[in-house]
This record gives sequence, C-alpha cells and structure tokens, in this order.
Amino acid sequence: MPHRPILQNTVRLLCLLTSVSTSLNRILPLLLNDNGEQLTVEMPGQLISNDIDVMAAGIRHGLGIGRLFEPVHRLQPDREKLIPVMERFWKTYPAVYVYYPKSAGKTNRVKVLLDFLLNRTES
Repeated sequence: MPHRPILQNTVRLLCLLTSVSTSLNRILPLLLNDNGEQLTVEMPGQLISNDIDVMAAGIRHGLGIGRLFEPVHRLQPDREKLIPVMERFWKTYPAVYVYYPKSAGKTNRVKVLLDFLLNRTES
C-alpha cells in the first residue's frame, strides 16, 4: 500500500466490524475511496456484528469506530453525538432497489410491503 499516514493511523484504532450473514461467515473489510482508488483496510475488531442496532450501541458506548450507512445514521435519535470520521475517504454505494416477480404483485402481502416502503420513502 502506498504511504498514506492517515490510513496507517486508522489501523491502530479500535474498530467495530460488520459481518456478512452467509455460509462463509466473513468479515466485511473497511473499504475506502482515495481519489477514485478503492482501498481495502483489514484490521482487528473489538466487536463483530451484522446487526445495525448492536453496531450503533457499540459506537455509543465507546467500543470503537463503526460503520453506519447515512440513512441509518439519520434515523438515530442521538445522531448529533455520532461524529463522522475520515469523510474524505468514504466509499459511495449505489442505491438499493426492490424487485419482485410480476405474479407476486397481486398478493396482499406484496401490496402491503410496497405501500409501507413507499410511505417511508416519501416522508
């Protein structure tokens, strides 16, 4: 990795790691963006979780720095206390879209879910 003092210092921080719920049980590396170049930072973690609420609680309780997507951060009642770090290196993720089979659109379950999602995104 090229010499990047700010990134080298980050590795020394206690980090809260996000796991992926798959059969591989792997840990998501910290992905950063340095002027268009993706950087992958592997580091030991204080807490490993795939639960957003657990991650936010770990950050609140000072266990280390953790990752929250911006929409999740905005929903936190104490979001002003959760200070963003290294914003210059944040990776931008594409939007998430919801798809369903055409035949499923006729079921009440799908209609209820779509109405809920539409109401949440419009507010």
